[in-house]
Amino acid sequence: MVNTLTATNLDQWRIMIKGLHKTFGFKISEYWHMGDFTNLLSSTPIMLQTNSKTVIFNANFINLGVRNKTNIFEADLHSPMLDIDETKSIGLQLCDLFGFKSDGFVAWCNKTGNHWMDAPLVGVGDLNHNFHVRNSFDNQKPWYIDLVINNP
Repeated sequence: MVNTLTATNLDQWRIMIKGLHKTFGFKISEYWHMGDFTNLLSSTPIMLQTNSKTVIFNANFINLGVRNKTNIFEADLHSPMLDIDETKSIGLQLCDLFGFKSDGFVAWCNKTGNHWMDAPLVGVGDLNHNFHVRNSFDNQKPWYIDLVINNP
């Protein structure tokens, strides 16, 4: 498994992720994506590694921004639908991996739980790596994590 955080070009991603295909209609930059919108619980494991820490992030949807037909400038990874315990577990792993403070995220998880209706959303990160918890609009698994990696 390839470390996604060090995969900087499209060829590396295409080897790593089967089913990536070009999104048509963009002239300045290219976008490539992979996703299964028929099963929002399915996923592809993606390895994220910094120093001695490793997180396997399961992605249901991947969107890559590409410059000059090869260089990745942004990777946007969506998790499958999650309940609050899964959301909290993955979010804490990402906070630890990237060295983010988790206090606000944990407080949000504890307050919001699986009550997604009219709940404020939460995001954690910096300019290079960040994640946001978004609504999936499902009562059993009301959340998904949108992880963005800029300039890998």
